Amino acid sequence: MQGWHVRDVTGDGHEDMIGVHQLGNNVYVYPGDGLGTFGARQTIATGRNHGDAAFGDFNEDGRPDMVLSQPDASRLQFLPGAAGGLVAGPAFGQGSTPRFLDAIDYNHDGHLDLLVYLGSTGCLVVRVGDGLGGFAAAGACVLAVPGAPYNAYATAVVDWDGDGFGDIAEGYAGNSIQIWRTTGTGLTALLTIPITPDVVTLDTLDRNRDGVRELAVLGPSSADRLRVLVPEASSYRLACSNVGLPLSATAGMQGVSSFAADVDEDGIPDAVWRSPSSSGPLNVGLP
Repeated sequence: MQGWHVRDVTGDGHEDMIGVHQLGNNVYVYPGDGLGTFGARQTIATGRNHGDAAFGDFNEDGRPDMVLSQPDASRLQFLPGAAGGLVAGPAFGQGSTPRFLDAIDYNHDGHLDLLVYLGSTGCLVVRVGDGLGGFAAAGACVLAVPGAPYNAYATAVVDWDGDGFGDIAEGYAGNSIQIWRTTGTGLTALLTIPITPDVVTLDTLDRNRDGVRELAVLGPSSADRLRVLVPEASSYRLACSNVGLPLSATAGMQGVSSFAADVDEDGIPDAVWRSPSSSGPLNVGLP
């Protein structure tokens, strides 16, 4: 299994578990019930998956969609939402080894775009969305990430300044997270958050189920438990620290894009992790 994600893709208001199967060329959806348990697996046939995924209503039909990165095939694949959940959709080319993906309205035009981390160049680029499920070719590098690993997951999109548009949280610099504000035409540095020890993975979650996602941080060792940072304009508030069970995001680990969720909808972050290896079971810790 390449990676796990926690998002509502069935459109019932409850977060589901999505597994991206690299060698099986499938995506698995386990529908959540809001109580911390999941229903029977749904299988969607795809191309070879060896990267990340992004979620949002890219074609603006009121249903959640998913975009997969498939770097081995130099492409991305769009999985539109349908009445019963996600269905297989078209693929489109993307060179330079696309790894990390996220949804963002980068140019502030009201349509979701794709933020793509290119593993072969260490750059974040944007593919502008048309609101119909299509995306323009990638533009120039909007943010170079010196020293970022090939399997980069220390990026997340969250509306930090409350202007209704996503901003970029980037944690590759070591003991800090840099918040970059999107202006509609580019990026400006908004805030630097000190983090000890190093940041390995970032995620977002909606603890209060109010549509406002907060930033979750995972460090490099099992002693560094889940931390949640609440955006506050040009500052932040530490909402939770050492929540859930110990997680480990060791160097070189793939598919750790999602590790935080509130699957039982009690307002307390839950931990999602894979143990002890890529072939091990998926674990959900409910504090």
